[in-house]
Amino acid sequence: MEENGKKKQIGSILDNLMRAPRFKKEAANREVPHGPQQTAFGIPLMEQADGTYLIDMTAMRVFSGIPGFVSSLTKQVLEQCRHSTVDILTRTMVDPENTPELAALGVTHVVVYARGPVARHLLEDQEAFSRHLRLVLDAVQTPRWGGLLFPRAFDMERDDSCGPTQDEGLALLFPFHTTCEGPFSHFILLEYDCQGRFLRLTIEDGAQSRLFLKRIPHRVVNEPGRRHYRQDIAIMADQIFTGIHRECQNQHTEYIEIPGRQAAFFELLIASGLKEVTGAVFRWTQETSENLLLSQDSAFSLLLCKILVLLEDVGLVRILAAGNTLEMVDGRDRIYMDLSRKGAMLNISIGEPRQQPDMGAHLRRMPHLMETQAAAAPGILENYRIFLVHHATSEVLGFVRALDVSGCGFLTTLFIRYQGVVPDFHLEDMLSMPEERFRFHALQRIELRESVDGAYILSRQYSDMTGLKDLDRALRSLRGNYLDSMRLTAGHLFFREAFAAREEGRRLLLIEDGGYLAPVLNRLCHESWSLGEVLERFGVTPPEGLRTDIRIKDWLCEVLPATFEHTTNGYYHLQTVERDCNGLNFPALTIATSRYKNIVEAEACAYSILSAVESIFNGLGRSMLHRHALVLGSKGNIGRFVMKALTERVSYGTALGLDLKATPAGGNESREFSHIHQLLEADWKHLDLLVGITGVSVLQRDFFERLLLEGSAEQLFFASGSTKTIEFADLTDWIEALSNASRPRIGGHPVRIEKRSIQDPQNRVMQGHHVRIVFEHASGPPPPFGGRRKDLYLLGNAMPINFLYYGVPGEVIDGVFEELYSLVCGFVSRYERGEPYAPGIYAVDVNTDKQGVPYEAKNNVGP
Repeated sequence: MEENGKKKQIGSILDNLMRAPRFKKEAANREVPHGPQQTAFGIPLMEQADGTYLIDMTAMRVFSGIPGFVSSLTKQVLEQCRHSTVDILTRTMVDPENTPELAALGVTHVVVYARGPVARHLLEDQEAFSRHLRLVLDAVQTPRWGGLLFPRAFDMERDDSCGPTQDEGLALLFPFHTTCEGPFSHFILLEYDCQGRFLRLTIEDGAQSRLFLKRIPHRVVNEPGRRHYRQDIAIMADQIFTGIHRECQNQHTEYIEIPGRQAAFFELLIASGLKEVTGAVFRWTQETSENLLLSQDSAFSLLLCKILVLLEDVGLVRILAAGNTLEMVDGRDRIYMDLSRKGAMLNISIGEPRQQPDMGAHLRRMPHLMETQAAAAPGILENYRIFLVHHATSEVLGFVRALDVSGCGFLTTLFIRYQGVVPDFHLEDMLSMPEERFRFHALQRIELRESVDGAYILSRQYSDMTGLKDLDRALRSLRGNYLDSMRLTAGHLFFREAFAAREEGRRLLLIEDGGYLAPVLNRLCHESWSLGEVLERFGVTPPEGLRTDIRIKDWLCEVLPATFEHTTNGYYHLQTVERDCNGLNFPALTIATSRYKNIVEAEACAYSILSAVESIFNGLGRSMLHRHALVLGSKGNIGRFVMKALTERVSYGTALGLDLKATPAGGNESREFSHIHQLLEADWKHLDLLVGITGVSVLQRDFFERLLLEGSAEQLFFASGSTKTIEFADLTDWIEALSNASRPRIGGHPVRIEKRSIQDPQNRVMQGHHVRIVFEHASGPPPPFGGRRKDLYLLGNAMPINFLYYGVPGEVIDGVFEELYSLVCGFVSRYERGEPYAPGIYAVDVNTDKQGVPYEAKNNVGP
């Protein structure tokens, strides 16, 4: 019997989820019995040859309305117990509408009988009595016990175990008295009177029974079956069915449940032992979709009921938690259940098994990278831990897989997350990598009412956060913008990796996209910061016994042989540090200058930026055709292609460029300018789309204020194509200041600031922020533009817009990552051979080739 341990108090689902040790596997080495096993339902569980487990639930029944029926029955019985001095007898009708499955068995009433002394004792533990009634009716739903009372309903042939005749069936004895720890104990005898069509429950004293049980054919119910926690399985299944049916109508074959929408379901999982689960995904075949849309019958709801019932069995849950797949058969239907994402996601696949995670698939999409990796020396990276800062794309996962196949000792990845959604299968793939060698982290944006920038915390979607409490606390205290939060996170994770590398006798390589950390580390070394000061800056608690008063430069030189950079912005940041500090402290290798990246990738990136902007425009009912656009950085590698494409797209508008390298427009026909003040009034007043690709905040507050007050456009759109978040930093800072001002004013005019989100009208994906500035000039002169309001659209929250969708196409990025991989492995090969690199910048196609061989070294090689 169950319920013998400590009683669990299950409150709200959010409280339970917060208390549950989500990111800690409580029993990583749970023992799972092998071979056939008997379940609580009386249905055998079979271990199959491939290691999965099979259970046939065809004969199982699930009754709806049982929680309410038991509650009503309990109240009636206890009410009689309070007021009666004699034996009690209650007779409760079975309502076919509320409990249709019970009524379908031919049961019209449920009768409860108890002798007077027994009845009075039931009042001593009313909760236990209610629970026992529930267990009795739960047992009736299982083939093991319900089949003895109603063999035809459970498709069971009558044999000796079912009693002599149909009229003289077996009774079921529930020995609750054997587990009772109080002064009084009772058992319940359940019988079905087929002539009267009612269930009889006789409650008797376990110590002084007056029933002559030897004369009553019965079976002892030593395991009543399901463990209930007051949820109505049928109602829960109907709610899930509604979500699945809606997704079928949208031509989808996947539905995800979350705690906020289906609290009872996750309470059930928590109570069953799956405390780590934060989501459940239901998948089904196209044939299932067609059947649901055509029939819409109750069979599918019943199937869902049986799935949920399985999750109440502790033994079956233990098998799932140990990493096994559970296959359920229900007639012709087959359902496959397993856990993924380190136990955080429950997968329920209807019709066929789900596709297993495959990191190799991302690498196979990149033939050039795969070919180069295959030609590399086996285990070339085994002496190195790698800290990677990059975007959460399929191509980056392919690069991770290439590093994996090359034997890297350990890889920690910090994903750059601007906007958009990381596909579920990407999460499945990356979290299938062994935790002993791979960690994945990212930031999660938190919307703040008073801030356009928002704040950032560590995302709970990725790897185990054990040991990162200091970082999480530091981020919550910082409440900083994206760049500050990323640099704090990158620094914290980097030094944790550096400690591990030193302990293992390995070296640490830093590979990043955007110069988040390498320029900072070089500057800190130049300024002679101590190790302790740097660790404090990044919120890192030093290992016990570590000397922290030494210079960070001396400490890092022993573990960090080089850094690697992907982007032009990162390259420029390194150049700035090199100029300001009269050199770098570490070799910095970069592909930012490669011809392939600056021509092929730049053109593809430009089209990706404009494609993302146009996708948002389409949802807003806008078009590129009528835009008056200004491209910031129009002479850059990407900007020149953006300028070219925009010129062709704005058929009824204009396309202007702003770049320091532009030839001043002194009355000529050039549409590019080196300074904003060179734009003619007839041009800048009509501007309504600004695309920034410079990596710095070019336009200042005075220009934005003038554009709002005197510009003719009622709607202004801002899009960033940079790898940083500062293209329009002055604009967002100004909006922030206006939002927080007690009496905001623009050019002396009182204004009101309203902020709301931009969402895709079809899939509801967040696409940025819409800021409405309302001029309240009822008692004063109107602003120069003569209107009442201006609408500012910060597309992608003024972060790199192309990553809101797909970024640069994979067939282009393949060549980029092939160069990055070649550079890393080329450096490692030379470093292992004892060919040192002096501190400085090594730029591909400028002073080194893509294998990291400096041109100077090539020239010194003899014939």
